Amino acid sequence: MQPARILPCLLENKWRCPKRVDRFDKHMHILLADDQPKVRSALRLLLEQQPWATAIFEADDAGALLARASAQLPGLVLLDWELPGFKPEECLGSLRTLCPAPIIVAMSVNLEAARPALNAGADAFISKGDPPRTLLAVLESLLFDEQISLS
Repeated sequence: MQPARILPCLLENKWRCPKRVDRFDKHMHILLADDQPKVRSALRLLLEQQPWATAIFEADDAGALLARASAQLPGLVLLDWELPGFKPEECLGSLRTLCPAPIIVAMSVNLEAARPALNAGADAFISKGDPPRTLLAVLESLLFDEQISLS
């Protein structure tokens, strides 16, 4: 099965996610993988307010990410595309091998990272500069198969 991708529909300014197999309930473990403590803290603060986020784990490099993913089997991974420890594509491949089910959202300040991240198998890409409401809208679209409007 191909991973779901968020696809821009430029004429409607909407993002669509192809229908997923219902393998997630509305309560899940989330893994935040970013080498910057302030970014992890901000993401944690935002996600802890969501009713579907039951447990949040953190990793600050690729080795910790793979260890946590193996131990916790998260349903959602927010992955810093420049996470130290591996090349991003290798890290994503290793993550999928260890734990094939999670939704993986790549994040970066570098917008040019979007295409390589999606081509490597990330389910979506988010700019770290996007407002929190955009991140939540994209996550809920991926998790619950909803269409969202970003206008």
